[in-house]
Amino acid sequence: MSAISLETLAVTAVNRYFRVVHSRALYQKIFNAKKIRATIAILWIIAFLAPLPYVVAGHEFSFHPAKAMCAHNSESLLKGYGAFLVLVYVAVPLILIIACYTRVFMKVRKHNLNFIFRLRSSCRSEPSTNRCLSVDEVNVTYTLLVVVTGFLVCWTPVVVIDLIDFLNSDWKLKRQVYVSYTCFAFTSASLNPIIYGVMNRSFRVEYLRILAAFKFWS
Repeated sequence: MSAISLETLAVTAVNRYFRVVHSRALYQKIFNAKKIRATIAILWIIAFLAPLPYVVAGHEFSFHPAKAMCAHNSESLLKGYGAFLVLVYVAVPLILIIACYTRVFMKVRKHNLNFIFRLRSSCRSEPSTNRCLSVDEVNVTYTLLVVVTGFLVCWTPVVVIDLIDFLNSDWKLKRQVYVSYTCFAFTSASLNPIIYGVMNRSFRVEYLRILAAFKFWS
């Protein structure tokens, strides 16, 4: 699941890059409903293929007591396979995320508090560029930046610990380290609803509506 999460964030970063930095015409040409559905399907296929080389080679997953979850068998873990996972499922998506959001952040920072008004003025003087962004689109971009930051904060320790295990071909770290591994991984899953609730008014309204319903039934 961490693989599909990171891949989805990488594709989302590319989406925001083209929407904020480039023209609307180019964005709409690249990101239509058909292409988006195909991209999502491909991402899930790639994620499900991650353990395939490990399983085909005859290796098994075993329960990791400290992590409280199943993991690669330390005795049969291949360094080459570990490097492959880190490169394809971690390094490449992270490079895309950092590169795309760096450009997005620079664009948003350039316009600062007058971002929307300056873009609208630019569009009126140069309508052919067609780069106008709505307030909602800018808010979505800010929200996604926070989501990515939260994801990286939680998953960077996880990736580092897994990388150390891959290089050692064994579970040699202290139990406290592996417990923190599990805590970081599961915290990531609970962060997004909080971030969306804090930064998105529509989510806050729906949260309050759901909580009000629970309060009524209690």
